[in-house]
Amino acid sequence: MPVSRFAGLLVLAACQSYAARPLDPQDILRKVEAERTTGELTFAAARERLRTHGPRVREARAEYEAAQAIAAVKTPLPNPTLEFGPTLLDGGRSGAEGALGWTVWLSARRRLADDLNAVRADAARVEAAAVLREEYLGLRREWVACVFALREVKLRAALIALIESRRTALRRGGAATALDESRFALLAGRAELERMGAGQRAVTAQAALAVRLGVRPESVRPDALPGLPGDNPGAAELRDLMLRDLPALARLRARYLVAEKELRLEVAKQYPGLEIALPFEREGGQNKYGLALGIEIPLFDRNQAGIAAARAQRRSVRVHFESAVARTVAGIDAASATLARGRVRWVFARDQIKRRAADLAAAATSALRAGTADAVAYLDAVEAGYEAELDVMASERAWLEAWLDLEAACGAPLLRFPKTRLAEENGS
Repeated sequence: MPVSRFAGLLVLAACQSYAARPLDPQDILRKVEAERTTGELTFAAARERLRTHGPRVREARAEYEAAQAIAAVKTPLPNPTLEFGPTLLDGGRSGAEGALGWTVWLSARRRLADDLNAVRADAARVEAAAVLREEYLGLRREWVACVFALREVKLRAALIALIESRRTALRRGGAATALDESRFALLAGRAELERMGAGQRAVTAQAALAVRLGVRPESVRPDALPGLPGDNPGAAELRDLMLRDLPALARLRARYLVAEKELRLEVAKQYPGLEIALPFEREGGQNKYGLALGIEIPLFDRNQAGIAAARAQRRSVRVHFESAVARTVAGIDAASATLARGRVRWVFARDQIKRRAADLAAAATSALRAGTADAVAYLDAVEAGYEAELDVMASERAWLEAWLDLEAACGAPLLRFPKTRLAEENGS
């Protein structure tokens, strides 16, 4: 077999073949529908569902796997070149000439390219972990929002029932006038309208949580709130958590390592490769062989533009990291201050407003039975108690949301949900 044909067969045997894998939207839709859970999720189950089926998490994991596949392939040597062609000589004679050549890199370009691909794959891993952390912190916030939205619906329904019961009691006592009846009817109607609005907000909150988890909205009916620590975290602890866990800083650290490797590779590219050729010539019935060495002299082009761009990119990432740290530290301080004020408000609402609302309700009921209060005064007391219950719940929600803001600022879970361990949540 001729050498050229044998070499061609070797090349073809080393090439990869293409296998089609068509995208079937209907099949994917059926798969997605089948994977959507129908049972109600606990918080622990929702967290695991997010890890395995969260849309953003799956996308980031797919990007990481793609980067890993690239990093697993070592940078190949430059392909050799084979040149061959006939020649025409004086006197009508003919001959042939050819050459086999290849390039030898004088710098560690292959190793640096492999290092760069490995660091890019690690950056993709960091991105996947950052997305999971962001999604998990978002899950915690949306879970709390959903709990309060559903509780508000129940509270407003209970208050409507209370208004109707007080209205019935007043009617039986014979102390209600037509004007009193109208006022009670208006209060009950407005309470029902507000309950409808609360129901709409609850549906919206459930839908947002369902989208994050990739489940049906009816699967999301959370009722468990996280426990609250006794003391707020200190500034030093929050800053340590920020440097360790904040997704934005993790991304920038990974980008900086990539920029370092890119700069090293661009510096290596300024050194030329050694060109080696084995020329062959047949002339006048004689074969001639030779050895040719060539190298590009880097007199003008020393990859100045590539090096400058890589160096500027590294400097840019460093500035972004410094700015992110400055913004985050300020955000942590602001969230800590808001949290401290929120705690004072919640404690006052729990210990003062709730007790005073209960005292008012008891006093109004006693006065009505004793005949010392008319229907208008009693109605005002019922309405005041109605608003006080909502104020207490709003202050509790504001304090919990302040905790969640602080979690987002430092990038780490600080509250422990029921049936979970904080160490597990920090490892999410």
